[in-house]
Amino acid sequence: MNGVWKELLIFSGVESLMMAVWKYLGPSDPCGVDNTPRWSWQVSLLFQLVIFPGLCYYAWIEDGKVPLDDWLVLPWPQGEPHDETRHGIRWFLCAFTGYMIKDFWPFLMKIGPMYVVHHIVSLFICFCFLFGDMPPAIFVFGSSVAEVGS
Repeated sequence: MNGVWKELLIFSGVESLMMAVWKYLGPSDPCGVDNTPRWSWQVSLLFQLVIFPGLCYYAWIEDGKVPLDDWLVLPWPQGEPHDETRHGIRWFLCAFTGYMIKDFWPFLMKIGPMYVVHHIVSLFICFCFLFGDMPPAIFVFGSSVAEVGS
């Protein structure tokens, strides 16, 4: 199995397990505009404010702290498989995938149809950057900023 797929499975499994533990241990009173359980908000905030920005920063450091405008358009290295290069970028993309996948487990939480569409589109775009030749830092930085803002 390709190393990227292994990482996707690991990140998705760990994040789903983390959410299950948080559901079991965390507060379940509804909050927010859609009455989502409080534990779900807490898990989301951990990713949005700590994990995603931290992985984004790590990806930038690993790529040599190049100027931001150069980093955003830095392509995947030519001739090297994606599972052998740019670990920080890959880890962010795998963590983002796990962040979307964890919401599809029906025993954890039921999400509405618009959330399902949003997650599927987000996964598609993420996979385009992960498996395609588009410069992945655009997605890493852009989704980090979007998640912090959400």
